[in-house]
Amino acid sequence: MSVVVARDPSTVGDLVCAWPSPIPWSAEAVCESDDVIIVCTDWNVVDQLGPGRHALQPPNPQSHIAAYFVKTTPASASFEHMVSVFDRATGMPSSIHYSGSVTVRVGDPLLLCSQLIGVPATDLGAGILRSASSSVVKALEVMIYKLLYANTAVASLASPNLVSQLVHMTASGNPMAIAVNGIDFLKFERISVSVNGGTAVHITDEDALASAASDSGHNIEVTPDEPFASGVSVLVYGDDGLWHAGTVQSFRDGGYEVVVGGADASTWVEASRVRSS
Repeated sequence: MSVVVARDPSTVGDLVCAWPSPIPWSAEAVCESDDVIIVCTDWNVVDQLGPGRHALQPPNPQSHIAAYFVKTTPASASFEHMVSVFDRATGMPSSIHYSGSVTVRVGDPLLLCSQLIGVPATDLGAGILRSASSSVVKALEVMIYKLLYANTAVASLASPNLVSQLVHMTASGNPMAIAVNGIDFLKFERISVSVNGGTAVHITDEDALASAASDSGHNIEVTPDEPFASGVSVLVYGDDGLWHAGTVQSFRDGGYEVVVGGADASTWVEASRVRSS
């Protein structure tokens, strides 16, 4: 009687789970419709199997066989963090607390599981989600510093407009930059931001948050408290949907005269299309 390898019902919600013991040659693997099976022989990732029943028969019957079950459906990863910053408007330290959740999925099961070989098989799914959460936390922190570079007062971050910008800037970057390889970011589900323990700004509107994930390369407004001075190097958002290096010539009536790249002539753009380089 052959051994049947299948996802244990207790792990049905886990993004990734491993078969807990070596698998005998000629065992049968059963894969559900929302899973793929990553097969490893002799500590190397060798195959990805889709839904259905599969015989595990590598060329060498003496090979060590292991298997990982990987969800192909999205999962939710929650995050929460507090960062201390210096408030240039008050000259005092301030704290920014942010929390929420994002939707992620396994974009490359083979790449993901190649990093799990030899890792203890317990709690893999939760560990991967923690990795995704940590990456989002760091990405948000980086964007918070960018926003505060253009907006002197830390208290300004506790506004729906800047929180929305924070979401769009983070989603337009690479929120999974320091997560385990193979995880894709899909969208923000919700986010809350508060400054110095004050009233939190909550964004839970599904359409507004979902649009952030598709806005990569679109206009992200980061307007400084004071106009950029003449001669300052900036980034200018162009009609091609990209940011270009430029130099400010002057500021008037809510717009900048800028020289973009190596252009011979200057051009006028709205202030919302200019940000710090």
